[in-house]
Amino acid sequence: MATFSQLLGRQLAEQRLGQKMTEGTLIEGVKESEDIYKESLRTYEEAAQQAGLDIGEYQTKGKEIDTLTTLGSAAFPVAAPFIQLAGSLFKRGRTKPKFRLDLEQSVPGFEGMLYGKQKREDLLSSIEGTRANVSRALEGSLLSDVLGLALSSYGSYQLGQGFGTVGQDDTFIDFIRGKAKGVSTDV
Repeated sequence: MATFSQLLGRQLAEQRLGQKMTEGTLIEGVKESEDIYKESLRTYEEAAQQAGLDIGEYQTKGKEIDTLTTLGSAAFPVAAPFIQLAGSLFKRGRTKPKFRLDLEQSVPGFEGMLYGKQKREDLLSSIEGTRANVSRALEGSLLSDVLGLALSSYGSYQLGQGFGTVGQDDTFIDFIRGKAKGVSTDV
């Protein structure tokens, strides 16, 4: 039969073992949460970078459409209203980029992360801020498209006068209406 001191010693040993196991579990949980957070942060940074590239591509396509519209209208002043309309429709038809990221889907374990609650909340706040910034960056695109159309039309008018496809007596309004007479080639 065990003595009281042996029973007490065994109890203390079991307690220490349990404490060590609990410490190990906690350390493992913290490390796992830290790994999940790092993966989440990496995923967010990649998505934000892609959104920036998509916005740049969207703007570049708009500038290309403006340039082609300007040159086409200058070369063919009679068809300028139709070319301008087509350019406007092409610009409106572009797909606006969006920032889409669902960390619960992209990073398994993100929702159930045990430790690092504040880091998780900060990252979710950053994601919402990025969504708002992308949306704000594209808010004025209708106004931008209308101004681009007007500037493109006027640029076409001036280029047409410079190239000789629009007569010096033709007004900008005549050009927009497609009634520019052009340069007379009569001798």
